[in-house]
Amino acid sequence: MSPEDIRKILIVVCCFLIIFLAFFFLFWRPRFADLRTYQRDLSEKQAELTQLERDAADWPDSITRTRLGRYEEELEHLLHLIPHEEEVSSLLREIQDYARGSELEILSLVRTATATPKKSESAAGKEPKYIRVPYTISLGGNYHGVIKFLQKLEDSKRLVTITSAKIYNEQIGASISAEVQFNIFYSRAGGGTG
Repeated sequence: MSPEDIRKILIVVCCFLIIFLAFFFLFWRPRFADLRTYQRDLSEKQAELTQLERDAADWPDSITRTRLGRYEEELEHLLHLIPHEEEVSSLLREIQDYARGSELEILSLVRTATATPKKSESAAGKEPKYIRVPYTISLGGNYHGVIKFLQKLEDSKRLVTITSAKIYNEQIGASISAEVQFNIFYSRAGGGTG
């Protein structure tokens, strides 16, 4: 073999090597990174599946315990939002505090209708679980105060739903009046008045 032939062979080998390295770094290597990611995801999914299989083996005990704890916490929160009695005095005090904190004057607060049972019925299927009591409040002050009052009413410690809010301009200065209709709820379970 002549030095010329050796040089040609080396050039061909270098070309193949360059092509192989380019192919490796452009196509294969990124696929290896993807493959590692897929293998990691597969391992995580297999671990989750193994945990689910273990939970399913003792189904009522394991899953029920964790979910029951979560449901009990949610129930405690809901029971706090819907008291057993209408608690008119505490409701009035709360609304007065909201109005005072919003720099509004309460012009009137009226229980607009008799308490109405909601359609949600108890396990016995006869008596409603809770009562909806509608109220209408008239306020005087400024627009910002009315918005602040509505936010406070919505963020109340008990369940309150605002059904309508009307704002009237008094034509004198920045003074406005507002009429807000809202509902409060209480449960029948505690023997509240209705």
